Amino acid sequence: DKLVTLLNSLGSSKAKISEITKIIDDMVIFDLQHKVISKIEEYSYKVLEGGTKINRDEIRIKVTELFKDYKIGTSKKEIEDYLKSVASYTEEISTLLDNYENFLKTKKN
Repeated sequence: DKLVTLLNSLGSSKAKISEITKIIDDMVIFDLQHKVISKIEEYSYKVLEGGTKINRDEIRIKVTELFKDYKIGTSKKEIEDYLKSVASYTEEISTLLDNYENFLKTKKN
């Protein structure tokens, strides 16, 4: 909101403001998704070190696919359930997914 106010005060067009805020939103979404994927990678590495056989590439690909069609309210549970089924879930991932979902909710309004 502060950025939009600043750009308005500088005389930027609505189209330019929309373009700039979309780029920033996309970067934030990418960063939040990356934090989730990174935590999954970190945790799944520990699972592997503990002797549990998992396919980390398959897990990363599946979660990335789930992010593509992310639906507020249902996709978080779908990702968590999937990660639990492949022994790669931790509460930290749930917190990161909450952050992601909360950001998406602010963009819906």
